[in-house]
Amino acid sequence: MKSIILRRAAVAVPLTLSIASSAILLSFGVDIHGIDFYLTKDGVRIDECTLGDTIVLKALSPFDQRFDIYVQVFLPGWGAGAPMLDRTTVDFTAGVEVTLASYTIPSNANKGTYTVHVNLYNPGEGTAIEQGDITLNVLAPALPIELFLGIGVAAIAVVGLLVAVRRRAQTRKG
Repeated sequence: MKSIILRRAAVAVPLTLSIASSAILLSFGVDIHGIDFYLTKDGVRIDECTLGDTIVLKALSPFDQRFDIYVQVFLPGWGAGAPMLDRTTVDFTAGVEVTLASYTIPSNANKGTYTVHVNLYNPGEGTAIEQGDITLNVLAPALPIELFLGIGVAAIAVVGLLVAVRRRAQTRKG
């Protein structure tokens, strides 16, 4: 009876790890018709970036296959999607990463949750096969430390000037 419990535990642990690792993988992209679509910045998978960044849409297929692909980016507060990739026929080779398109987030756009909408079609037929969304959290760019240092130095200079003017005014009175 103890050996049966041990066997079940040994099976449950790898299954749990497999499910957890799949969830992590899918949180940075979307599986559409067996193809892993995801966004990168500087060669690293992302689910977050800042205004003004350039993002790259990539895909990885476990099989050799061909599809027409059309991709739009939906920005918060903008009604229509901006084209990221016009309808294009893409040949996938099993296990080979494909770079599909890049898109620069406008620096004057709204921050928030962006959606990259991917559509797959039968090549040449126009029949929609499947679609999916990748979400991307877009933040305002961080202010550079030099700006804070400059403001700090300016504030110290203003305080020093005010102290000097006040002392000079007190010396004239007394």
